[in-house]
Formats: sequence, C-alpha cells, structure tokens
Amino acid sequence: MITKVLKNILALLVFFFAIGEINAQQQLLQSQYMFNGLVINPAYAGSHEAISVTGTFRSQWAGFEGAPTSQALSGHMPIARKRIALGATLFRETMGPQSQTGINLAYAYRIPLRDGVLSMGLQAGAMNMRDNGNYNLFNPNDPNFSNTSISAFMPSFGAGLYYSSSNLVLGFSIPNLAVFNQGVGENAVASIEEIRHYIFNTGYILDLNSDLKFKPGMLLRYKEGQGLEVDLNASLIINQTFWFGASYRHENSLNFMTQLQITSQLQFGYAYDLITNNNLSNASNGSHEIMLNYRFRLGGSGDLPVTPNLF
Repeated sequence: MITKVLKNILALLVFFFAIGEINAQQQLLQSQYMFNGLVINPAYAGSHEAISVTGTFRSQWAGFEGAPTSQALSGHMPIARKRIALGATLFRETMGPQSQTGINLAYAYRIPLRDGVLSMGLQAGAMNMRDNGNYNLFNPNDPNFSNTSISAFMPSFGAGLYYSSSNLVLGFSIPNLAVFNQGVGENAVASIEEIRHYIFNTGYILDLNSDLKFKPGMLLRYKEGQGLEVDLNASLIINQTFWFGASYRHENSLNFMTQLQITSQLQFGYAYDLITNNNLSNASNGSHEIMLNYRFRLGGSGDLPVTPNLF
C-alpha cells in the first residue's frame, strides 16, 4: 500500500514539473477520434449523412489519483439539401484540481466534388476553466490568493477543412484560433491559459477482399510551445460490422481499439491505452474509453446509407 502511494506521489511530481505551470489540456484527448471527428474539426459536421449523436467517456491513467477524466456529447446533421451542416459538442474534463466545461457550435458548408465532398467549417463556443488548487501556499499574505479557486471564462473560435470520399479522408483544423491567459497573484504565479493546436488527420480504406477491409490512419497535432504529437493507427474491418485495431501515440501510449456496428444506426466502441511513458506506467493501469454512436434517419429509411459510413 505504501509503495503504491509513493509511486503515485512520484508520478504526480514528475507530471507537474513537466507541465511547469497551471495548464489544462484544453483540446479533448480521445483515442477514438476517427469515429467522432467533430471534437477536433468543425468541418466534420454532416459527414454521416444523418442526425448523428455520439457520447464518449474516458478515464485516463486509471488508478492514478487525480488523473484526467472526460465526457463529451456531440451531434451533427446536414440540412438545406445537404450543402449546409450544423453540429454541437458539450464537454467536461477534470484533471486533479483543474476542470474545464464548455460547448462548441459548428457550422459547415459542403461542396460536392467529382469523387467526394469538401467541407469548410467554423465553430464558436465558450469554456469555463477552473482550478481549485491551494495556491495561497505561494504567498499567504497575498490577498489575490485568499480565495484558493481560480476561474476563467473563455470564448473560443475555430476553423477547419475536411475532404471525404468513399475511401479517403483528409482533415486540417485549428480548434481554437484565439489564445487567452488569466493569471493571479504576484507575478501571476498561478494562471489558466490556452494553447493553440494545429491538427492534421487522414485515413484510407483498402479493400483486401469482399469481407475484409484495412484502414490505416494518422493524426498530427502541433501545440504551440510544446511541439508535435504523432498518432499512427490501423484497423481491420470484418463484414463492415466488427473492427479491431491499434494506434501508437508517440512517447505516450500504445492503444488497442475495437468497434461493433450493432445495427446500421448503432455503433459501440472501446479503447484501452497502454502507457509507454515510464514516469506514469508504474503508477497507472492504463486508460479506458467508451464510445456510443447513434444515427437517426433523415426523413425516412431511404435517407440513411445502407452501408454505415466507415469514417
């Protein structure tokens, strides 16, 4: 018991020294982002050609006290003869004493091309970031720290491009174009700030035979001031019903994923992340993520594709 506590304390110290300042993740981290693209790109709205609703729950670094957990509920649909699409995402994430809760509204304009659809998206929203750390320990005489809770309300504005065809997707997005910072105390010892993210993702469907498909993919995420993250993934799809695959997130984790297309409208997914970062692997049992997606028909059965959208 004592050994486990000491490991947790050591990992916690390493984690906080690594981030160097009070900083929320801001952009939701999901292993199954390829099935819920609206959380990273507003131009993804309408791509399912149905009223698509997705819920996700993620427990990151299970067994590690104060580890991040997140919940997200998103929905999107095409309207106006499918040229325009609308979407919305509600999310909440907690990490130790920090939490962020927000909403993003998405608008996309979709242009049919010869072999696919090019979508241009915008999003706007608001987020409340809160930190309940006991920062009056920095300077008990500083009146700015008399209230140990820091709270900041921040607007957000994002944009993205998304191209999709029957076997290829390409996406680029900046989920939050604006950057805000709020600090308190002498010399702003404690602060809540945002970091701009640049995200590129792609995926491809390769037909191996009539019953088996191979789907490789990649996500690149650049965080200003923090560098580049690379996520490589691949899945096998059996009878367009059962998926299993894995992804590798550079210097972070090896992720195993499975999805089941229960009906043409209902999909269930689960991901387990095996931590490869030695500083955290000794104190955590990995990360778990559950996803559920349901697609409502638009107007009638003929408006929902017989073959579920593989992206």
